[in-house]
Amino acid sequence: VDPGRPPGGEPPPTSRIPTLGVRTWAEQTQRARLGSDAPEEMIDWWTEYMGAADQRCSAETAASAGRADVLGMLPRIKAPTLILQPDRCPSESLERVRQRQQMIPNSELKTVYADAYHIAAARADEGARLVLDFIKRHSSH
Repeated sequence: VDPGRPPGGEPPPTSRIPTLGVRTWAEQTQRARLGSDAPEEMIDWWTEYMGAADQRCSAETAASAGRADVLGMLPRIKAPTLILQPDRCPSESLERVRQRQQMIPNSELKTVYADAYHIAAARADEGARLVLDFIKRHSSH
């Protein structure tokens, strides 16, 4: 059971990889991944990049990730942990992410203004700044 999806909910978009192929799947889902304000050049680049991935490997990796139940592992994380979450994520509510974050000792949740869920690409500068600030604050411990 995928703990991130409510029972009876829509199957994850990655379940369409075996029938669509990686490139078509990436093309159909890229806007949600990168957000409404991502330039077309960025959408095209990421679609080409992701589209080059092996279809079988992508489908199997996505399927296994959807079956992973990691909630029981969260309290055992010992390292300082930073979670970056878009404030308007299309695939995961901020409240649900906050609940999971609170299960991780010594963790922080920072929100980034975005409707994309690929923060590392969509808000690279802001994400990098938040990560570097986090590392700086935790490297003196």
